[in-house]
Amino acid sequence: MKSKIGMLESDDAVSEVMGYSLILGIVIVSVGLMTVSSFPILSDLKDSVFMETSIESLSIVDGRISMVAYGTTPSQPSRFDLNGGKMIVGNDTGSRVTITVNNSSMPIFNKSLGILEYIVGDQKIGYENGGMFRKFPEGNTVMITPPEFHLTGATANSNGTLSFPIIIINGNDSISGKGVFTINSISKKNPVVIYPNVSINTQVEIRIKSEYYKAWAQYITERTEAVPITNDSTREVVVLIAPTNISFLHIVEHEVNIVFQ
Repeated sequence: MKSKIGMLESDDAVSEVMGYSLILGIVIVSVGLMTVSSFPILSDLKDSVFMETSIESLSIVDGRISMVAYGTTPSQPSRFDLNGGKMIVGNDTGSRVTITVNNSSMPIFNKSLGILEYIVGDQKIGYENGGMFRKFPEGNTVMITPPEFHLTGATANSNGTLSFPIIIINGNDSISGKGVFTINSISKKNPVVIYPNVSINTQVEIRIKSEYYKAWAQYITERTEAVPITNDSTREVVVLIAPTNISFLHIVEHEVNIVFQ
C-alpha cells in the first residue's frame, strides 16, 4: 500500500488529468472545424429558404406591374418583406431589346428594359418584361413566371402572329436589411405602338440581351414556335422570324415607374 507521500509524488494523477485535457481539446477542435465547414452550407440553405418564401410575394409584384403597364390601374402598391436581402431597381443597360425588320441597319426599337431584382447572398430573382427569373449561385437561370412574348400559329405551312408587349421599368433605388417596405408601381405614360397589328410580309429579328438570356431562350423554345439562338459572349438570345412564318406583328411599348417606400 502506497504511503501518502508516495501518492503525492506519483505521476499517475497527472497523466490522467493530461489525458482528459487532451481528449477535451480534440473534441473542441473537432466541433469547431465541423461548425466552420458547415457554415457555408447552412448559409446557402437559409438563403434558399428566404428565396422560396419570397417567390409568392414577388409574383404578386409581377402581376401588379402588369396591371399598371396595361392601363388597368394608374398605380399599385405591393408590400414586401426583405428577409435580410436587397431589392434594386435601375435603368440597367445590361437588359435590352433590339428589334429590326427587313435586315435594316436602323432598328425600329432599341431600349433598355430596366431591372427589378431581389438579391439574397449569391442568389437573385429578377423581373424582366413581365416575367420573373431566378439565378442560382452556380450561374444557372430558370423562369418563374413567363415574360411577354407571344408567337402563335407559325408553322412550316402557315403564318403566325407575333405579339410582343415591351414593359420598361424606370427607377433608381435600392433597399436592404430586414423589415417590410412598399414597392409602388406607377404608370409613366400611355402605351406607344412601335409596330401596328397589320398584315406584313417581312423578316423580323429580335435580340434580347439579359443576364437571364438562357431562361428566355428556354421559354421561347418551349412556349412558342420560334427557334432562338443564344450568344454566351454577349449574353443574348436572338429570334429570327422569316416572312413565311409571320403575317401579323404587334409591338407596343409600356413604361412603369418603380418607387420604394
